Amino acid sequence: TYDYTASKDGYVTATGSVTVVDQNASASVEMVPNPQAYDIYIWTTENMMALGGVTVILDGETIITEDGPMGGEAIFTQRTPGTYDYTASKDGYVTATGSVTVVDENASASVEMVPIPQTYDIFIWTTEGGLALGSVTVVLDGETIITEDGPTGGEAIFTEKAPGTYDYTASKDGYVTATGSVTVVDENASASVEMVPVINTYDIFFWCNEAGNPMGLENVEITIDGVTITSNFDGLAVFEAYENGEYDYTAELEGYESLSGTVTVMDENSQEFIVMNPLFTVNFTVTDGSAALEGAEITIDGTSAITNAQGEVSFENMPNGTYSYSVSMNGYVAYDDDFTVDGEDLDIDVTLVISGVQNINELIVNLYPNPSKGRFQILGAENSEIQIFNQNGELILDRTLENNEETIFLDEHAAGLYHLIISNGIHVFTEKVLLVK
Repeated sequence: TYDYTASKDGYVTATGSVTVVDQNASASVEMVPNPQAYDIYIWTTENMMALGGVTVILDGETIITEDGPMGGEAIFTQRTPGTYDYTASKDGYVTATGSVTVVDENASASVEMVPIPQTYDIFIWTTEGGLALGSVTVVLDGETIITEDGPTGGEAIFTEKAPGTYDYTASKDGYVTATGSVTVVDENASASVEMVPVINTYDIFFWCNEAGNPMGLENVEITIDGVTITSNFDGLAVFEAYENGEYDYTAELEGYESLSGTVTVMDENSQEFIVMNPLFTVNFTVTDGSAALEGAEITIDGTSAITNAQGEVSFENMPNGTYSYSVSMNGYVAYDDDFTVDGEDLDIDVTLVISGVQNINELIVNLYPNPSKGRFQILGAENSEIQIFNQNGELILDRTLENNEETIFLDEHAAGLYHLIISNGIHVFTEKVLLVK
């Protein structure tokens, strides 16, 4: 076997071999013209300044760039048209990669070398109530670490982090996922993450209606801790996301008695049924039996009002119930009674009886016995008119006393206090008489 070469200027040198056995031998050699070849220039820089000592590898060939202001150059010669990948590396710098394409002239590439930054560690501590909390999944910069359990656990260490700001998340079943960021400057950095247990919340449903009417009551204002929600057309007001506990509330609607109460939330939604009691007006008219009395004072449960020129006064916003009241006015016997509000406005007429004795002409009237069981003797009231009123201001007797001594019969009337008026047309005598049984 015989190796051979075949060469000619402008052609690629061909090589091969031919074997002689027991006869003449031959080989056909196709001569290929040399393609046009070009140079590739790789410049390595740092901050746009020439950087030497960089190992550049292209097409299997290695060149180390020179130092100095005019250095930083690697020249790869005799490269035929095509695309060539390269790497540029140097200790302390990030390895750069790229490619350069040769077409029909020399080609070049500028490679900016980036120093490997100083790296630091990031410590994330997960706690609950200030104590270490393990089994927390901490994710930072695409890396996941689960913190260890135990008193000395709760730590996630992320190493070799270059200066910068890193977002993290910390999650664990039964806890609110925590998010945050930590910044690395020129030393190790840390963050303490307080994990908050998930607190279940529930809704409070208020159903509002009017007393005696099962239909929903609209526009009732329900207030809890300064938050007010108005009931809809179905009478429903919903407070959302409340933790377990007791909550004080008020319910208000114009024309209705205000309500207050406490609703309890305990591991489920809560429902409260609000029954609004309507309010009514009580109208008083005070007279002396014939004329309206202006200035009469009416007192109900400590609240007082004065009658106008028509002898009238009104008490508004009165809920259903029974009330005691009194009516007083100078020169008249005070009047006390009860009334009941029951689902509607109420009108009350009161007749006041003049008090005191006018006895200008020495008119002397004697009345006895007082108290009595139903019969009274009157002396000194001949030719006078007598009127007797019961506790409700109703006139129960009205007649003329013709004799100096008269007997008054009240046997058929109930026990109680009665008002007596005797008048001779000029003078008036009044007295309270008590009937007992």
